[in-house]
Amino acid sequence: PNFNTAGSPTDDSVTQEYCDSKLCLALLARQMKHRCPNFKVLSVSPGWCRTDLGREDNFSMPFTTLVLMSLPWLMFSRSAESGSDSVVFCAASTSSHLTSGQFIRDRKQYTEIEKYLDQHERLGDLLWDFSMKALEEKLKNP
Repeated sequence: PNFNTAGSPTDDSVTQEYCDSKLCLALLARQMKHRCPNFKVLSVSPGWCRTDLGREDNFSMPFTTLVLMSLPWLMFSRSAESGSDSVVFCAASTSSHLTSGQFIRDRKQYTEIEKYLDQHERLGDLLWDFSMKALEEKLKNP
């Protein structure tokens, strides 16, 4: 991810920017595991949910694309209730199986994603440093 252009995606990069933002959130959770050991921080994926999020009124899609995307969307998306299940589970859980820095989906640890995050730990360090600098700047000049 390019941290210097964050917050100003172009039409061509919206999907990549969205994916990068999710990666950054997971990397920050991993950083917090090490830097804030008194807190339990988890990354929780709700999956692809059927909500209005990201479907603004001014969003236009060619009719053929809309038709082609409808079937996979109906087959593979989940309800908002189903998507929120893992979030509520993690928030309410007192389980010792949930440890800080984990990536959770469907109430289970998602180790494949965690392996990917482990490979990008240096990127997490850079993200943390960038975030702290941005926060300090914002606090100096509100």
